[in-house]
Amino acid sequence: MISILFFATYIWASRTGGAGYSSVLALAAWLSLIGFLSLTIFLACALRWTEKTIHLVLTVTLLRRLAPVMAERMADKLRALIHGFRALREPRDMIPFLAQTMLYWFSNGFGMWLLARDMQLAIPLTGAFAAMAFTGVLISLPNSPGLVGQFHAGVLIALGAYLPAATVSSFGGAYSIALHGIQFVWYVGLGFLALLAVGGGSRSLRTMVVESKRAAEEGEAS
Repeated sequence: MISILFFATYIWASRTGGAGYSSVLALAAWLSLIGFLSLTIFLACALRWTEKTIHLVLTVTLLRRLAPVMAERMADKLRALIHGFRALREPRDMIPFLAQTMLYWFSNGFGMWLLARDMQLAIPLTGAFAAMAFTGVLISLPNSPGLVGQFHAGVLIALGAYLPAATVSSFGGAYSIALHGIQFVWYVGLGFLALLAVGGGSRSLRTMVVESKRAAEEGEAS
């Protein structure tokens, strides 16, 4: 979803004559789209020919030769990932999933735009979605604990396509820190409340993770 959003905002900005994307953002938009299409093709093949696809991945990456033990672990992870996507084959599962995904990302981007407006950063709504999408793509790469650094860099680079450099280096920095802090408190707070609600205050997070894994294995076996 964020790959599509990122590329869509890039196309929108280039066609409407708005603030131009930098070469970094333009390259990232195309790489994001190519990555999305590649993964989509991979999943389609994996759902149709699971074992052949896994064998191909392990062969191309040379894991079977270089690290046989790691290759078996990777095969198990890929098999579990593909098995999870089978749950979305039915429209009754896929449609609510897509609807909730779209609602989540729209709320996120709209919230970023409201915060930018209140902090005197005059970016369009599409600019907020571009910042959200680019940051989402960036933090999907290996990153530091708590996303510190990469999150802020993603926001600042995206803002640079819509605002003067002086504004980005001053107010943009404050915006990225405030945004990161708000999202951190939001996610941790909701996670803590959910932990209390689901566990009733008597079970630890580790216990629920173990129980969830056991239930998944029993479901797969049945």
